[in-house]
Amino acid sequence: MKGKKVLLFIIVIIILGGIAAGSWYFGTKYSDKEDKKVEEKKKKMDIVVKYNTEKYERSTDNKGLVINNSLVIPASISVDNGNKIIEYMRNILEEDWKDVKEQTDSAIETYDPDFQFDDQYGVTYTTTHYINKDLIVFNVATSGSMGGVGWNESRYYNFDLTTGELLKIEDICKDVNACKEFMNNEFNRLLKGDQRYKNLDEGFEDVIKEQIFTEGNYGFAKEGFVLVVPEFKISDATAGAFIYTLSYLELDDYLKDEYKI
Repeated sequence: MKGKKVLLFIIVIIILGGIAAGSWYFGTKYSDKEDKKVEEKKKKMDIVVKYNTEKYERSTDNKGLVINNSLVIPASISVDNGNKIIEYMRNILEEDWKDVKEQTDSAIETYDPDFQFDDQYGVTYTTTHYINKDLIVFNVATSGSMGGVGWNESRYYNFDLTTGELLKIEDICKDVNACKEFMNNEFNRLLKGDQRYKNLDEGFEDVIKEQIFTEGNYGFAKEGFVLVVPEFKISDATAGAFIYTLSYLELDDYLKDEYKI
């Protein structure tokens, strides 16, 4: 009888020891898991690049061109990918700003060397973005006028959040040839209903086919997939840019699943 009690006592000790060891193991495992979560969270961050308002002053008497920019990357993206996107967009914006200044100098020196900037002239340069799980899009809109030159542009830069890479049309479409053909046909269909159609340059069809698949001239927006032919490409300056939007319903058979909005 005494031997049975000792045996029972040993069994209880073993069970309790097993429970304690199990608790320690799972507790440590859970703790490690939480530590990893915290560590992963540290590797992700909101990346915000704000361009301070700049003034391009050609003399001490004028107020200058004004540029305002802000790029915001969501917290769900890795720091490396976020920095990759920011660097790409920073170069785009800096090149545009340089171009605006050069055009302004050229226009003023050609048409009105004594022109002085005032409040009614200026260029407001903004960026907005639309995000889904895998996608961030910067719509860069430049508008305004300065003496003899004006701007009215809208361009789109689409990035894959999981890689930080700029998306080409080939990355977005399932069957690239069929997708391009459909988009091109739809653009031309919408163009025929545009009152500017009668003033298009000769050979505009070939220019459209090239331009709407050029970097910056296509992109995702809330209202649909946007295709752009910039001003001066198929008509004179008075026509401006040609911008048409295709619905996502129309494009359902052509876009890859991860890029369907």
